[in-house]
Amino acid sequence: MRKNIDFDDSNQVMHLIVKSGELPQHFFKYTDIDTLKLILENSNLKFSKPSEFNDPFDCNLTIDTNNSREEIDAYISMLQKSKDLNEYQVKEVRRKFHSPKELYKI
Repeated sequence: MRKNIDFDDSNQVMHLIVKSGELPQHFFKYTDIDTLKLILENSNLKFSKPSEFNDPFDCNLTIDTNNSREEIDAYISMLQKSKDLNEYQVKEVRRKFHSPKELYKI
């Protein structure tokens, strides 16, 4: 069963990032000098919730469903190798990627 991710829960988001092994090499936090002092003193960062962002389009995602079958198949092959997917998983990914309605659900 797939668990839904609450992107407003910074602990859950950080756990997901650490678990995936996709930690960024650099991290940027725009803040004032007083907040910077608190960050350095406490070794603690606050992640703003997407619902609190000042730009409503900051987390908008667009889905490109105009990829050719060859592009989709090449991407699925790369996923299969890098994520070590079994045949059932490959079939499910292929089914979803070849269906724009399924992509929008994801």
